[in-house]
Amino acid sequence: MANKEYIIKDLSLEHIDRISEIWLNDLPCNFKSIIGNKIIKSYLAKIFESTIILKKGIFKNNWLIGFVFFGEDEIIIKELFIDNFFLIIKSFFKYMILFKFKYLVFYFNVSIFLTLNLFNKKNSMSTELLIIVIDKEFHRKNLGSKLINTSLEDNYFKNFKEIKVITLKKDIKNINFYEKNNFKQFKEVYGRIFLKYDLPR
Repeated sequence: MANKEYIIKDLSLEHIDRISEIWLNDLPCNFKSIIGNKIIKSYLAKIFESTIILKKGIFKNNWLIGFVFFGEDEIIIKELFIDNFFLIIKSFFKYMILFKFKYLVFYFNVSIFLTLNLFNKKNSMSTELLIIVIDKEFHRKNLGSKLINTSLEDNYFKNFKEIKVITLKKDIKNINFYEKNNFKQFKEVYGRIFLKYDLPR
């Protein structure tokens, strides 16, 4: 019964506010204060300008409850990193002054993760699962798996032989989710886990 009431379709600019809301609600509070709605919306605006990124959403009664992006966004990340460099530095020192070491460690890990991702060599036969988020109210309904599996039917994937995804080693929940959806680990670098899904040819 559950799965029939959910529809998956392409996303458009009109969904940016809702995507931002879902994404922001999913972020840990300490990271939320660093990124914020403005940066997320700036990122999303660039995502929707790109014609090489697949953007899919899952809806219940025409209400967006989750989304996934596939493609390459290193150029977008670079632009955002440059645009928000001083905000990033300011946030880092704010936590240092407040002696919030737990936040600093998390912030440092994510910063390293993003920075290293800028220098990954891309394979023309690969695409990347950039992000997948489901509204917290709809967790534990296998909607993330449904979103991925239905998205894979899109013609977008016909030119690729694999999908890669990168996550932090400490994010066991993410790793378990990807492995449940047939992604397999193939390397680990500086606390980052690389997984891939082999597309049928």
